[in-house]
Amino acid sequence: MLTGYAVLIAGMVAITSGAQAACHNGTIRGDYTFTVHGHALSPDGSTSVGLIDGVGIISFDGHGAFVQEDYVVLNGVQFPGGPPNPAGFHTNEGGPYSVNADCTGSKTVVLGPGNERGVAFVISNSGRTMHGIVSSALIDGSPGRVEVYTDYERVDGKQ
Repeated sequence: MLTGYAVLIAGMVAITSGAQAACHNGTIRGDYTFTVHGHALSPDGSTSVGLIDGVGIISFDGHGAFVQEDYVVLNGVQFPGGPPNPAGFHTNEGGPYSVNADCTGSKTVVLGPGNERGVAFVISNSGRTMHGIVSSALIDGSPGRVEVYTDYERVDGKQ
């Protein structure tokens, strides 16, 4: 009887192992729209001092670099970023990204001189959607505190 359980467990392990994610930088190749929601925090992180909301489009090259345009507001006032396009979206933002085999990853968004955001993300739905959270912030050259999450959706819905 013990042998039967061993075979059953070995079969379950084989099935589970086959279902493991196999992501890489190319998994998120292409254009994605994204939303940004969260709060700017006091220096000690104990109090929300502003509501952050935004939208944008990001393009991943499949090799570890991305560019993006965004329109982000803090308490209803547009947040500084790259130079604006005619619609007011900040342009020339971007940076490096890295995807792990387990479909977790990170990226550094360079918004302009002295302004960067570290983002930890997870990939879902075979690379069609992503969910991220700001893990670090550099604001006007100094560390800042924010509590912000981002959701991404591939523009064409395909790989």
